[in-house]
Amino acid sequence: MAKTHVHMGNCGMKTTIRAIVDDSQQVELKIQSDCPAICALAQILPPLNALDIGRTILDSVIYQLANEQIKHISCAVPAAILRTVEVAAGIALSDDTHIYTQDI
Repeated sequence: MAKTHVHMGNCGMKTTIRAIVDDSQQVELKIQSDCPAICALAQILPPLNALDIGRTILDSVIYQLANEQIKHISCAVPAAILRTVEVAAGIALSDDTHIYTQDI
């Protein structure tokens, strides 16, 4: 199991993603969010196999469905969903990812 917290700075919305991957690599996602668009995305995500989440951003079903629901192009939640699945499946190591943006 893996758990990810996302706090988007611009909109202030918070999202928690939990992924459980079984022995056959089937993914159970539980997504809770303050964001209506992320909640809508969570409702339409189909059953996923951790080994078939996509090789590129364009062929990822998560990004394809996010494109239909999320209006803010730089939302980090779709990437966080993919990362959470990878960690839960043992495809990637868990570690923190940080994005800090500031005017200079």
